[in-house]
Amino acid sequence: MKVLMFLTFTAGSSALALQRFTETPVYAEVNPLGTVVMNCVVEDMKGECRWEKDGVPVGLYDGKYEMVNSGSGDCSIRILDASMEYDNGVWQCQVTASDFTQKDTLISDGAQLVVRVAPSRVSILYQGEKYTEELEARDRITGRAGDEVELECVSDGGNPVPVLTWFLGDKLMMTKQAQENMRTSQGSWRAVSRLSLPVSREDNLKMIRCEAAHDALDTNLVVHQTLDILFPPRATARADKTGVLSEGESVVLSCSAESNPPSTVSWRRSGGNLLTTQPSFTIKSVGRDSAGGYECVAENILGLSEPAVVDIKVQYAPVILEVGPQANLASRTGEKITLTCSAEGSPPPTYQWLQQLPTGEVLVRGYQRELVIDSISYEHQGEFVCGAKNQLGEVQSDPVSVEVSGAPSITRLTVASEVVVRTGDDANIEVEFCSNPQPSQRWNLGTAGGQASNIVLGSNQRHGRFVVDKPQPVPAKDCYISVLRILGAHPADSRNYVLELQNDHGFDTHTVKLVVIDNQVSQEIFIAIVVGGILTFLLLALIVIYLVKADKCCGKKEAEKQGHEVGSDRTDVESCHSSVSNHSHNTVLPPDALYGTVTKKKQKLNPGDHVFNDSNERLRPDLLPSLSRSVSPNVGVPVDGHVTTYNDLCFPKASNCGSMKRKKQRNQGVDCQLNSHGYFNY
Repeated sequence: MKVLMFLTFTAGSSALALQRFTETPVYAEVNPLGTVVMNCVVEDMKGECRWEKDGVPVGLYDGKYEMVNSGSGDCSIRILDASMEYDNGVWQCQVTASDFTQKDTLISDGAQLVVRVAPSRVSILYQGEKYTEELEARDRITGRAGDEVELECVSDGGNPVPVLTWFLGDKLMMTKQAQENMRTSQGSWRAVSRLSLPVSREDNLKMIRCEAAHDALDTNLVVHQTLDILFPPRATARADKTGVLSEGESVVLSCSAESNPPSTVSWRRSGGNLLTTQPSFTIKSVGRDSAGGYECVAENILGLSEPAVVDIKVQYAPVILEVGPQANLASRTGEKITLTCSAEGSPPPTYQWLQQLPTGEVLVRGYQRELVIDSISYEHQGEFVCGAKNQLGEVQSDPVSVEVSGAPSITRLTVASEVVVRTGDDANIEVEFCSNPQPSQRWNLGTAGGQASNIVLGSNQRHGRFVVDKPQPVPAKDCYISVLRILGAHPADSRNYVLELQNDHGFDTHTVKLVVIDNQVSQEIFIAIVVGGILTFLLLALIVIYLVKADKCCGKKEAEKQGHEVGSDRTDVESCHSSVSNHSHNTVLPPDALYGTVTKKKQKLNPGDHVFNDSNERLRPDLLPSLSRSVSPNVGVPVDGHVTTYNDLCFPKASNCGSMKRKKQRNQGVDCQLNSHGYFNY
């Protein structure tokens, strides 16, 4: 018996309904050809039961769709011989109104009935790749070490959606994205799980698999692929002998490489030319030139391996293998840099780091293989050389040039913080600094020249007596001297002057105090001392002149007192001293009175000339009358052409000049010492 059930759509049951649901259909699953019951129970049911699937009314058919209980408010339906094609969908239970005057029609929420269907296949594809039958024969997934392989696990034909899971070997892999599920036109599902798999050389030949779990399956549906990971070579080198070799020994070097695809190998001396492309070779007789590193390099389509080095040690003087990190190193002030040096020798060498400054000065910076400069500054600019030394010799590396840039830095250890000058002198305030790049300079003069605001001068600028020159370079690299010149310094210039330096990396400042000594009072004192000295000298000179004149006056009186003794023996010429002699004559003779000018050429004497000790000295004729009037018994006038000589004067024994010998103590006046050509005054 076939009864057709019609569905009437309503917005909902009436608020005045006399009948209501006590149980509605819920989600259910059933295996193919299985039986399932969709429950629907109504209290005080007056209307008729109706069912629909996916919005389409469903009738009752024996052996396919049957009511569980007829009457008593039970509208549950039994679905037999379930199939994906007819039964999979959303089912709803409905009850018509009690009568046409009532608005108590009932419509349940939709309940999903799922007819289980196992997925038809599971495949591993590259992301974006479409499935083809040819892919069924592929058993490898290829990738490069260091990359991420983008994979998809795709399940087709399942219902409900299967759960897809990834494994690398036996390790469960977690995906970054949720599984994507899409219903097909046939009502089944297509599920996609995406995996981003980072791979390395260690993953080569590992198994990647995807499993689809589904209730319709007794065991999971599994698909797997072998990872074919390409990676560059990794070389390993060794020697059949270790330790230090003696000259003449032989050694075998061999190299092996791990890579995918396979690689070829080559041998070179460290930093030298190609030796061989064979995996191994023999050095039959090692010597000094054989010592050093031997590098094995493997190569495939992905590139070269890192060199595998075998060190052959033979006793010899040091050689530098490497110095770094590079030949030219640029750094910022305050940064930490490390210079490395690798040397080889037997016995092992000791290290020494030397720095040659731009000025040519050489400093010792360290004694370790690595030179660590925790905070680099401008003083580290220059060339660094690594030296290696052992008992057999020493060697130096190529220089590592270090260039430093940064904010200006003032050399405070050598820069004065105070400058002292005298009033009127030019004051040169010099500040040495280092900077790369060269900074702009500004001198803050304060309120100079009565200005209300601070005066700031830059390079090659002038304000009155204040001049700022362009910074002058010094022998040290990137170092300069900034000069502020104050022409004719004045005490009012005594104050602090601030130098401000700035470049793209920062700034620095330095304050110099100028002290101008006011020496005006000192000059007045000096002038007073000079004037006082001159006046004192003049006073003393007047006193001396007065005393001399007074002594002459006394001398004349004494001569007049003894005038009656003229012609006696005591009036003989006693000496050639001045009038201060104790034995004065009536006529006082000055020291040069007796002698004329000394002549170098011998002249012919005229009668009446007086010979002075047979020398070229002549007595002055104007004195002879006085000498004649002296009536000395030993002095006479020319007789018979005889010339009066010095010896004829017959000075008394008391006269020093008479004995021609100097006294031990000099008398006042003028002594005379004679020789054959002239005289000397003392």
